[in-house]
Amino acid sequence: MVSFQKAVPVWGEKVQVNQYLDFRQFFDCQDCRELKLIIRCHSNYAVWVNGHLAGFGQYPDYEEYRVADCLEISSALLWKGKNILAVLAYCQYEDSSTYRKGTPSLIFELRDQNDVIAYSGHQTLYREDRCYHSGPREKITPQLGFTFSYDSRLADSWQKDTNAAGFCPASLLPAGGVYHKRPIQKLRLLDACPAVLIGAGEFFCTDEKTTAAERIYSAYIRPHSIVSSALGQEKMVLTTEKADGVYALVDLGEERAGCLTFCFHVEKDCLVDIGYGEHLDDLRVRSFVGGRHFGCSYYAKAGENRFTHYLTRLAGRYLQLHFYTRKAAVDYIGLRETPYPAAHAKMPAGLDSMEQKIYETGLRTLRLCMHEHYEDCPWREQALYAMDSRNQMLAGYAAFEEYSFAKASIRLLGLGIRPDGLLELCAPARVGVTIPAFSLMWIVSLWEYVQNSEDMAFGKEWLPTARRLLDTFCNRMEEDLVSIFEGQSYWNFYEWSPGLDGTFEKQEKTDCLLNLFFAYALQAYDHLANTLQEEEEQNFAKKTYKLLADRINSVFWDQEQGGYRISPHIEQTPELAQALAVISGVGSVHKKTLVNGLLQKNYFPYTTLSSKIFTFDALLQQPENAEAVRDEIRAVWGRMLLQGAATFWETEKGAADFENAGSLCHGWSAVPAYIYHRLKHEMAE
Repeated sequence: MVSFQKAVPVWGEKVQVNQYLDFRQFFDCQDCRELKLIIRCHSNYAVWVNGHLAGFGQYPDYEEYRVADCLEISSALLWKGKNILAVLAYCQYEDSSTYRKGTPSLIFELRDQNDVIAYSGHQTLYREDRCYHSGPREKITPQLGFTFSYDSRLADSWQKDTNAAGFCPASLLPAGGVYHKRPIQKLRLLDACPAVLIGAGEFFCTDEKTTAAERIYSAYIRPHSIVSSALGQEKMVLTTEKADGVYALVDLGEERAGCLTFCFHVEKDCLVDIGYGEHLDDLRVRSFVGGRHFGCSYYAKAGENRFTHYLTRLAGRYLQLHFYTRKAAVDYIGLRETPYPAAHAKMPAGLDSMEQKIYETGLRTLRLCMHEHYEDCPWREQALYAMDSRNQMLAGYAAFEEYSFAKASIRLLGLGIRPDGLLELCAPARVGVTIPAFSLMWIVSLWEYVQNSEDMAFGKEWLPTARRLLDTFCNRMEEDLVSIFEGQSYWNFYEWSPGLDGTFEKQEKTDCLLNLFFAYALQAYDHLANTLQEEEEQNFAKKTYKLLADRINSVFWDQEQGGYRISPHIEQTPELAQALAVISGVGSVHKKTLVNGLLQKNYFPYTTLSSKIFTFDALLQQPENAEAVRDEIRAVWGRMLLQGAATFWETEKGAADFENAGSLCHGWSAVPAYIYHRLKHEMAE
């Protein structure tokens, strides 16, 4: 727990969506020794001491579970006498897949050992930020929230100038509530990453587009040259005589995630549109696709412009800047990466050269999808899902030997339980739809965390939530099978393959996959209850599992096909269903048939990248199948590498999937990192 001795929450007089506020607090310092700053902001912050960045990045939390950072303020940042603590505070104030709307607030306390020398309260001053545009605007994606627009022409030195104008006393908010310590480490802020200018020229606006992303994507561009010049060493001068402006196309070398940063010179004030993306399939950055806006606006002042944006993490490999002026000189355009400081274990022995590359690429994929919590992808959503994160956790236990990160993500998901007894689709968030099967996989993740970490206390803490989730499914049982969830707030999704993406829900009252996921969760709960010596809970799990398994076998087993149908009236036998039947034990009487069928690829549709883990786990129940699993990994993931992948894709279709919005870095696809560690003993032999 974190306790504030004197501080109370503050905010501005008015509240609006997408709001940027500047806060300042003066404090005296005589000894200039290291101080401690405790800070929490809903929903994000960057903080400076005397104009020097001291920290950024609020841990995503809930009103019911507030998390505060504890930052060390180096003595090198302090002046003897009057000092300035400055906070740029941001509040999204609209639900999305990465944010749960709450009360906008900022609370902080600066301490010299046990003495409080500054704190949020009646002495705190604020103003609307002059440069960032507050209020409604386009969104990057519905999952991520708003893009940003920054006007450098209005900038002053408010982070260090004692005479900065426009400040008035902040509004005090009701005190109270418990604050928790940040459960994971802070992200690192690296130096600017390598960046190469690979294209430059002029552009013409083709029509009246309203957003930066649209303007970049629709403009007519005329390359002056195809170049390959490393930025940061000398200025690259871009000129045009008759066009609407000049553009620069920058390659960061590989997929990266972090804070946008740049330095350039322009002769006069001008608009600069900034787009980012993962590829150049359109001969430019795909900044606008399907209503998504991977772009932002910057209004440059004449002369030098240096800027870093700390409040939104961008991801991709390419940046494209359109300068609405006829001359610009570029020093640097790129990102300052913000990785989570996780170590990693040694590469498993016995991997061939292709497998080593697959393993290394899997680790990079995992790292790029690991910031404040696990992310499905760093580019398009940055959202924490129970199904996706389960794959990432298993890979992380083996590759990083990291448990606190998994624990924190499990907690975030568990805190998001809805009134209907299911988890929110993402956490911490409030989303209009949820996937019932994902709630069941949270139970599996909880058990696997306890199994790997031996953290019994956490298991006991969250056992009641796991039971509540199971009861939700028990309450939907008719004739010992769970009925499909109906209504607009439920998406009966299992994986991105024909028929398993939710299309069966209108045809059937129940299906095999939901019941197999339920059986798998009951099995995990049984193991968890046994480990925690909760005999009554274990008896509940065993009894329910037995009734369910018997009914699945009688209703869904198709003797002629040698597999489980998706539903009583649809003959399709998906690979995912057979794999779940094996690993859940429901198909134990048919285990040999099922494993051989999986080995021979007798079931369709085949599992996709996200679900291959179930197929591999089923196959590896017979150790002699290890080489077949390795062969499939070489074929599927090796194919991505041979197509130039530096991180693993959302699906095998790559960027072309989802109407050209497919992600090229997706955490759930790092399955080989887990499998190779699981097979390390066999490979070593």
